[in-house]
Amino acid sequence: MPGGWTLVAFAGNQNTACPTNTTRTEVYSGPSASNACSCSCGSTDPTCPTGPISVRWGFGGGNPSCPNAGVPASMNNASTCNTDMYSGAYNLALQYNPPAATGGSCGSASSNAAVSFSASDRECASACTGDCTPSFGAGWQVCVARAGNVACPTTTFTQPYVVGTSATYTCSTNGCQCGWKATCSGTMELFQGTSCGGTPLNVVADGTCNNANGAQFTTYSSYTYVPDAPSNVGCTPSGTSDPSFTLTNEQTICCSP
Repeated sequence: MPGGWTLVAFAGNQNTACPTNTTRTEVYSGPSASNACSCSCGSTDPTCPTGPISVRWGFGGGNPSCPNAGVPASMNNASTCNTDMYSGAYNLALQYNPPAATGGSCGSASSNAAVSFSASDRECASACTGDCTPSFGAGWQVCVARAGNVACPTTTFTQPYVVGTSATYTCSTNGCQCGWKATCSGTMELFQGTSCGGTPLNVVADGTCNNANGAQFTTYSSYTYVPDAPSNVGCTPSGTSDPSFTLTNEQTICCSP
């Protein structure tokens, strides 16, 4: 008997009665789980930042066009009242491009299947030690067993089986990808003075060229920007998530061919 190993009888099914003077253990090999893991996405919503905001201007009407970049072309919106904006006379159309959504979380894996096994085996540990010669009978292989996934000990016992009493699994996230989708918009409040006083001209900031009725050749020198909450929020999962199995009470059984 190799040192550190236990003599066992081994059968590739769980229906055969154990030989006399042995202790039975049901063991399994080849764990798998169909559709065990899938990619999913987190539920933390993104936010719409308050800046920077880019601006274009042009001419209004039935088909407004905004071919011209503002000077400056981007505004930081760093305080409650801002003057980092084009301060000349505006024409009839304005296009404010709000910053893209930030934050949010994506990327996890979910488990939804039980573990199955490619083989259900029976191991019967013998009380025989030293140089004794057991008699296991028909249907049983004479084998030795040791805890863990280890190499077989000698040229006599060369056919390995890695088994366990059950198995658990975890899902990988390496192959999972998630794409956030969110729309940011807001309102630009334009003031003629430099201190954001009086009644503002409100222009939607949604990345499209909009008529700014009332702004024709009027000079605006300060602004505030009020972002909306994100809309059209979604997180689409893609990719694959694979299970990684761990055998419970893992051991190696090495049999004589």
